[in-house]
Amino acid sequence: MRELLKEKFLFHSESETNLLGFPAYRGSDGYAVVIPADYTDENFITEQYVIADYLNQSGFSHIAKPLYSNEGKFIVPIDEESSVYTCHVESIPSSGENLQELISFLSSFHQAGHGFPYSPVHLNRYGQWKSNWEQIINQLEWIRSVIIEKSYISDWERLWLESCFYFIGIGENAIQFLQESEQENLYNQYDQPVFTFERMTPFPHQEIVLPNRIVHDHPSRDLAEVMRYYILTQGIESYSNLSGMLNTYQNHRSLSVFGWRLLFARLAFPIHFIDYTEQVLSKEKITQQDYDDFQKLLDHQSRHEKGLQFAAREMERSLGFDLEVMDWIFNS
Repeated sequence: MRELLKEKFLFHSESETNLLGFPAYRGSDGYAVVIPADYTDENFITEQYVIADYLNQSGFSHIAKPLYSNEGKFIVPIDEESSVYTCHVESIPSSGENLQELISFLSSFHQAGHGFPYSPVHLNRYGQWKSNWEQIINQLEWIRSVIIEKSYISDWERLWLESCFYFIGIGENAIQFLQESEQENLYNQYDQPVFTFERMTPFPHQEIVLPNRIVHDHPSRDLAEVMRYYILTQGIESYSNLSGMLNTYQNHRSLSVFGWRLLFARLAFPIHFIDYTEQVLSKEKITQQDYDDFQKLLDHQSRHEKGLQFAAREMERSLGFDLEVMDWIFNS
């Protein structure tokens, strides 16, 4: 791979390492990260390049930018079956896990995206939650039907079947609340799309950010996912810090009624269950450890429900009136 970087990108590496699971090579002016390109194309990467370049110029030097090869293209074939593209990043952050630092980063990052002069095509997620979530629910229903028809059902699959109705129900409630929220006309200037993250972990102020992690969406996406992470990992102990986080963020970029409702809908939709299901089903073999991890996820689901109650109270405290969120969360 070093020879490929030298030949195709004129990048001379001094040492080899690994960043975010990808091979990376250190040079005199930063790192080159090599990413598979088998499921992307030049247009998609071009959009990543434009956005990463804009964010680099806005002061976010740890966001990696795709490199043009000597032939003027991003994608370089390795053999007849696979290809790669390379991203360059100047530095790696050394920040620790601090919630206030994360929120300060997000408010600045979102504000930078506020001024982007174009509307991305490939990375746009704004206004697409409902259709995406409906597809996810349909996929869960399909997985359920496939498992039921199997002649042998493993312990993990049986546990999944027993719990999937619960998560499908939560997802359908979140979609209904989202649909009602999209009819809300109480917006402010911060409801326009900005750059956000497909997923929040690893936290983007701690690690380099590869451009394929960035999407164009409502800023509540990131806030909801930060809250989800801390609620699921720390439970009630996270509430005071999360309350402070929301106050800090709103001092820079206030949430409208519409923004609050989007945040609550996203936090309610069981994305953690979806991600976990995809992760396990993509493996060649389901193990006892997967079963134990699933039990732990289910044990922590009560944290999610209590976290929704906390989010509803924070929303009503911030806005000063009742938004009539889903009644079931206060009966759990």
